[in-house]
Amino acid sequence: MRLEAAQGGYALTVLDHGPGLPDDQLERVFEPFHRLTTTDGTDPGGTGLGLAIAARVMRAHGGSITAHNRGKDTRGLEVRLWWPAAEPADTRLTPT
Repeated sequence: MRLEAAQGGYALTVLDHGPGLPDDQLERVFEPFHRLTTTDGTDPGGTGLGLAIAARVMRAHGGSITAHNRGKDTRGLEVRLWWPAAEPADTRLTPT
């Protein structure tokens, strides 16, 4: 995992060393109840809600979430979550 300031906000990048995803599934994994189909016919498990919930939360906070395969030389998936930086709070006390 890596957290960094990026593009007027903050990015959290999560990397794994698994097989990655088929290219046609990279966007679909953020759809509710979407489950991957495996080439060997095994059940990948899960309900298809985790990444859909994460995507909805990110959008609700003005952010984004993306996934892509790390590359040919390095196996795995990279998921990047980005939040906009918060505006500084007005710290002046106002009379009520």
